[in-house]
Amino acid sequence: MKLSLPVRLLYISAVALVLADLDWAAKAWALDQLRPDQLVLNTDRPWHAVLTPPVLAVILVACARTRLLALGAGVIIGGALGNMGEFAVFGRVTDFIPLGLPYRGSTWSPADFILLTGLVLLWIGAAQYARARALQTGDPLHGRRRRPRRQGHALPGDS
Repeated sequence: MKLSLPVRLLYISAVALVLADLDWAAKAWALDQLRPDQLVLNTDRPWHAVLTPPVLAVILVACARTRLLALGAGVIIGGALGNMGEFAVFGRVTDFIPLGLPYRGSTWSPADFILLTGLVLLWIGAAQYARARALQTGDPLHGRRRRPRRQGHALPGDS
């Protein structure tokens, strides 16, 4: 089911604000409860990175036509608000989850996990949207590709 623009904006905004708030609450807890050697305060982000998420948010809102796509867009925007909002206000991003990926010793913030979850939701939503559009247009293959016929002998009935 397609969502109208006002419904999309409300849905995405609600999800984004809740997740950004949860991210900031988790980071406030970490700053209060964890030892300084358990925290990584990243200050090496360029300032133009703060301006990029609003541009991407506009694109995500425009493309989020279904509930799953809107949920994925809201999750991604929430993660971006968590990290970039903290960077814009405090000049740093707090990482405290020792994951060890993509390299040994790396730490993550809750917003990083939120962003990854949003990307997965967008990927699944985009795959479902393409298939649903094919069903609506009456495509007999439902959006799947037709396998090319083998070259060689003709099938019975083909002349």
